[in-house]
Amino acid sequence: MKRLLPLLLGVLSSCAVGAQDILYFPHDSTWIDVEGGKKSKLSFATYEDIQYVLVDGVYMYLGGIVTRNSLTKHMGGLTSLANIQIDISTGFRFFMNDAKSFSSSKPFRSYVLFGGDIFLLAYHPYNVHDQLSFGGCVTDFTVKASMEEGKKQRRGTLYDRPLQYKYLDSGIASITASSYLTETVGGMTVDYRPEYMMNRICKAADGWEFEPEFDNFMRCWAEGVAGDGIGEWLKVDFTRASDEIMILNGYIDFGNMQAYKRNNRLKRIKVETTEPIFSMEYTFEDYVAYHTIKMPMATKAVKITVLEVYKGEKYNDTCVTAITLPQDRWRPKEAEDKEVRAYLQKLGVIEYIRRFKNRSSHPGGTEQ
Repeated sequence: MKRLLPLLLGVLSSCAVGAQDILYFPHDSTWIDVEGGKKSKLSFATYEDIQYVLVDGVYMYLGGIVTRNSLTKHMGGLTSLANIQIDISTGFRFFMNDAKSFSSSKPFRSYVLFGGDIFLLAYHPYNVHDQLSFGGCVTDFTVKASMEEGKKQRRGTLYDRPLQYKYLDSGIASITASSYLTETVGGMTVDYRPEYMMNRICKAADGWEFEPEFDNFMRCWAEGVAGDGIGEWLKVDFTRASDEIMILNGYIDFGNMQAYKRNNRLKRIKVETTEPIFSMEYTFEDYVAYHTIKMPMATKAVKITVLEVYKGEKYNDTCVTAITLPQDRWRPKEAEDKEVRAYLQKLGVIEYIRRFKNRSSHPGGTEQ
């Protein structure tokens, strides 16, 4: 379970994003202040900082200077065709980004962390010194920081201004487990508690023009019994009724991408509850994603039991990084999608994407 340098190269296989799909983040959602627990709501069209958009197979980000000034002036270096692939050596999904806005000497990988209504990106561009460095939903700090350092930073200041982080409300009230792992690393006791799976996505205060972030410095849950953890369980209580739950399977650490394959991951689980009574099984695909489990009825609590695992290449510990409900919408998804499309149309994003795709399919030719 120890942190290691990531191996970024590997054999690749493809997975498709539908040509007419639109992915965006954040959605209608509730956020919780890291201090005090005060809740606030936001939507994509009113979000003041960096927004992620994937439309018709083309990725771009918006926010800050882009929405305040001319789109055509600033978007030329902020767009890339998103042909998403899976690195089968690590399980992470990515697309090659050829944007010129990062002072990068060559194309670089943009890692996608999505599933359900979550859509985050971690960039791994080359800096001016031709060295790889992280940005986006994880940074060089968050891939290197200890859990204690990361928590302190979320309550810290930058340029004498408070960062005032807010966390995306996961809709999870509590998680308990039949067991959890503790180990000794460098003379210190390290644990992998179930509560580490709650509230893993956050944002700085409005106006910082930062991307939403993934708490990469937090550890995962790992069961603590001998063997593969078959029969171990998690009890998850919700803050609201839901007929869906999303699980970020395996040990996800952008600073140690091999951790996903080196440790066990869930393969098949039983999901059950007593109010109302139902029991079902779910089988995970083996790649890094928020996997959406659709349940037969809405409930406010489930028990998840490990039935089968994908075996780790080095360790027998079965791991899960995050559990969350879909974001807390206050209107139908169709109404939200309609507003987002209108917002992107008004900004000129839809037309820009059409022209960008035309230039990509007719390099050096005349724009259609």
